[in-house]
Amino acid sequence: LELLNELAASINSATDLDETLLVGCRSASRLLGFAAAGITLFSADRHFLALRVSEGLEPALAAAIGDLPADEESLLVHAVKSGEVQVVSDVRSDPRIRLDAVRQARFTGCIVVPLKARDRTLGGAFFFTREGHVPSEADRDLMLSIGMLLGTAIEKAALLEKERAALQRMKALDDIALIIASSLEVDVVAEKVAHSVRELFGPERVMVARHILDEDIFVPLCTLEGAAPRAHRPLSRDETAMGLAFEERGPVQCLSPKSRFRRPDSPPAPPFEARLFEQGFGVVVAVPVVAG
Repeated sequence: LELLNELAASINSATDLDETLLVGCRSASRLLGFAAAGITLFSADRHFLALRVSEGLEPALAAAIGDLPADEESLLVHAVKSGEVQVVSDVRSDPRIRLDAVRQARFTGCIVVPLKARDRTLGGAFFFTREGHVPSEADRDLMLSIGMLLGTAIEKAALLEKERAALQRMKALDDIALIIASSLEVDVVAEKVAHSVRELFGPERVMVARHILDEDIFVPLCTLEGAAPRAHRPLSRDETAMGLAFEERGPVQCLSPKSRFRRPDSPPAPPFEARLFEQGFGVVVAVPVVAG
């Protein structure tokens, strides 16, 4: 009980989700005497378990655990789906260990804990013991309680983060509305809107373009690369996702062929976005500005 109270006090000092994850991982590992630890959370579509924070993992091991498909046969996925604590005495010989990077690691045993908040599983935490130290089956109840404690703290931090993000978006929308209302100069409005979008969402590149009906092209009014403006040629309607957004009168998202979130049956990206993906961009979102 004293250990749980100390862990709770450490986690409650965190102010956002990332800090909650980091403090929770470090504190649990330190208080329980583990050599390494990590926390994974479900992706938004719950198709993957993504490693969000780790402590004491070698790069190769962290990379192997980094993104696990939720339908993969692995100890971590099994613990999360079953909701049961998994205790492994020897990572080198236990048949439940499927990842070679784990078998070859410098640790002896491990414990995998589902992270729960109320009736929902958020992900899993794992802890590795030092060479020569074997985890105890008697620790199951304690680790399950730690999983509930971490899960509840993570859910709370995530909800607070969503609330902050919603407030920031509302403020940004108000700022954009004021910009539009205070100026009749199209170029000035485009530049200020582009900077507001960059500050709000943090994209690497922002383009605000005007559709010229007679020529059926999009003429960039402002293009930002990072925070710096750059010139860009006009784009024909059929070579950019902006054309699709214009036709559908709604947002259009294009994902890089390398993205793990891209569906196999997704249509190919338009030529302009395809070139962006070749340059290393991961996702492009086009939003139409429609009057009336």
